[in-house]
Amino acid sequence: MSLSPVIIDNGNCFIKYGRCEDEAPQKFRTLIGKPKPKWRLSEEFAGEGQPAALFGEQALEHPKLRVTNPMEHSQIEDMADMTEIWQHVFRDRLETSPEDQALLMTEPPFNPRPVREKMGEALFETLGVPHLQLAVASLLALYGEGRTSGLVVDVGDGGVLALPVQQGYVMSHLMRRNEFGGAEVTDRLRTLLVEKQISLFKNRHYEIARRMKESHCFVSQDPEAEAEGRGRGSLSPPSSSLFPLGEVLSNGISEVEVGAEAWMAPEALFDPGGTEGRDDEGIPSLVAGVLKSLAIDTRGDLMKSVVLTGGGSLCPGIGPRLETELKERLPAGTAPGALRVLTSSKGADSWFAGAKSWLEMQQTSDVWVSQAEWHEHGASILEQKNLMSGQF
Repeated sequence: MSLSPVIIDNGNCFIKYGRCEDEAPQKFRTLIGKPKPKWRLSEEFAGEGQPAALFGEQALEHPKLRVTNPMEHSQIEDMADMTEIWQHVFRDRLETSPEDQALLMTEPPFNPRPVREKMGEALFETLGVPHLQLAVASLLALYGEGRTSGLVVDVGDGGVLALPVQQGYVMSHLMRRNEFGGAEVTDRLRTLLVEKQISLFKNRHYEIARRMKESHCFVSQDPEAEAEGRGRGSLSPPSSSLFPLGEVLSNGISEVEVGAEAWMAPEALFDPGGTEGRDDEGIPSLVAGVLKSLAIDTRGDLMKSVVLTGGGSLCPGIGPRLETELKERLPAGTAPGALRVLTSSKGADSWFAGAKSWLEMQQTSDVWVSQAEWHEHGASILEQKNLMSGQF
C-alpha cells in the first residue's frame, strides 16, 4: 500500500484531490467535454495521441465539445464519465498509477447501494485501486476542525446536509438533507439578472455567474429592511458594485452593476419555497429539525457546536443569520448562550484537513477495504468498513 494515499472529494461543482503531505487540495470543475458528433472523427480528436476528452475549465473553452457534469445534487449520475474524471486525476493531475495508491474518497450521504457498488466496480476493477475507504465529506470536515462532536451543516453546491455526530458516532438516522445548494443560488442569480437584460444561460456563462456569486453575494441579516434599502451596515456589502463579465455579450454589455441581486439570490438558501417549483426546507428549518429530534442531553451538547462548512459557508453573513433564526426556533427558556454557530476555520477545505487527520491516525491496513475483500464480499464490505458506520 502506498505510504501517501490519494484523497479525492467528488464535489458537485469541483473535483478536489491531493495527498496527505499536501497543504491544501487542488481542484478543477466537475466537467467532462467530448467531441460533438460532427467532430468525433476529425484529426483534432481522432488523431494519434489526441485526448478523447477534456476536463474542467479546459473543456468549457473548446467550442467543439459537448460539456457535461456527471453529478447532480451531489449524486453520481454518469459513472462512466466519472470514472474518466478519476482516471484523469491519477494519470494527468497526480501523474501516478491508481494501481499503486490507497484511496480515501468522499461519497454523498444517503448514497444508494447500487451507486456505491458501481463506484466499487469502477475503482477496484477498472482503475485497479488496491485499497479504498469511503467517507462523507461533512464528517471529515468536523474532524478537520479538531472536533469529534457537533452538528455539521454542510452548505454545498448540490445541497445542504445537517449531520449530527457525538464522540465520533454518526447519528445517520437523524441526519437531514435538501437539494437546494450553491448551484441553485447561481441559477437564482442568473434569473434575477434577466431583468437587467443580462442572459448568462449558456454553458460558458455559468462560470461568469458563479464567480459573480462568490465575489458579490451575501446573506442579509434583515431581508425586509434590505428590500426597503435599509441594509444592516457591517454585515452587508455596498448596495451595488460593478462586475466585469470578461466578455462582451450579444447586446453589447460587458459589465454588470450588481445591486439587490447580491442578497436576493442567496436568500433562497433560507427560503427555497420562494423559487418556483421547489418545496425544499430552508437551512434554519433543516437544522432545527435535527436539533429537535435529538435526546435532550445530546441536543445541549451539539447546540454548542453547530459547524458551518462547505463552499456556501463562505458567503458573508450566513453564520450570524443562521444563528439568529435558530435561536428564534429554540424552546422557550433556552439559555441565551446555549447555541453557537461556528464557521469552519478552514473554509471549504476543512474536509481535506479532516481526511489528513484520519489518515495520520491509522496504524494498520485493517481500516481499508482491499481488492481481495471487494472480490470476496462485494458492495457489502464498503458498508461494513465505512467511516459512517464506526467511530473516529
